[in-house]
Amino acid sequence: MELFHHFQHQTAPTLCFAEVWGPAISIAFKKEYLMTAMLATSARHLSILQPENAVYSEAAMALLSRACASFSAALDAQDGGEKHDALFFTAMLIHYLTWCNLDFLESQTEEDDSQGPDLRRDQLFLLSSGVRVFLHKTRAQGPSSIFANMSSISQCSALENIVEAQGMDSDAIVQAFMERYDAIGAPKPSPPVPVPEQASVVDREAYRAIVSRLSVILALCEYKDANATPPERSDIERYVFSFPLFCVGTFLDMIGAGDARAVLVLYHFYRTSMLIMGDGVPWWAAGRFEVMVRVLGEELERRHVGRFVRGLS
Repeated sequence: MELFHHFQHQTAPTLCFAEVWGPAISIAFKKEYLMTAMLATSARHLSILQPENAVYSEAAMALLSRACASFSAALDAQDGGEKHDALFFTAMLIHYLTWCNLDFLESQTEEDDSQGPDLRRDQLFLLSSGVRVFLHKTRAQGPSSIFANMSSISQCSALENIVEAQGMDSDAIVQAFMERYDAIGAPKPSPPVPVPEQASVVDREAYRAIVSRLSVILALCEYKDANATPPERSDIERYVFSFPLFCVGTFLDMIGAGDARAVLVLYHFYRTSMLIMGDGVPWWAAGRFEVMVRVLGEELERRHVGRFVRGLS
């Protein structure tokens, strides 16, 4: 009861799309996998608020394992409607839990450390594609979906609208990253393997797409002193929370391969997110921001790849 009460009154109000969690809690009484995911998220929240109390961290891990197992079983029998909402809410909570999960760094040996962070094991990106699929399917449910009818869905482009309305030059930021993309170049396999021209074009466009998304918060951060209409914190949190969901396809492959150009993007994503949120960094992101800015910055230095991108402070 403690975990459920905490989720309902303390954790849920801190999550993105705040208005969905009331209806989601009602559904959870009929869907065990969703209830278990809520309890796991509550336990993780408490473990961050009370790090000296190991019982919450242990409970979060055990409940997450149970939630994933029952969630996986439910996927095989999904039938749309309310069931689809329950599956999406569960996927969303698992996404929060992967934001908090840095075990892939803790499990590295000293020998692994000398090779830099193994981003292939970062569940935030490994599991994000599934959440994105659910988001598209849930929207497709139309009026039958709780999530698709929430007002905050229509606000998902709020940050892009501010950047455009204020004339912030996000295109220049994208171009600066593309210059770094070309300057750094692709990793050289051994023995050398020729890369088809079409593959190079696809890789470049995938990089441009994710950098275009990143450029929105970079522009807001760079122009914040001159911004007449500062963004709402809820819009920033929603944008940052969803960023990993867009790291798919070729760019996800670059992350897994430890490509320095992907490391550069992730470094600036975490650093800028931390700066733009200031003192109000949410509990689910604070630990990851602090650790990954340091780890990825050190990795760029180890590879002699500068962190600098033209036009960014």
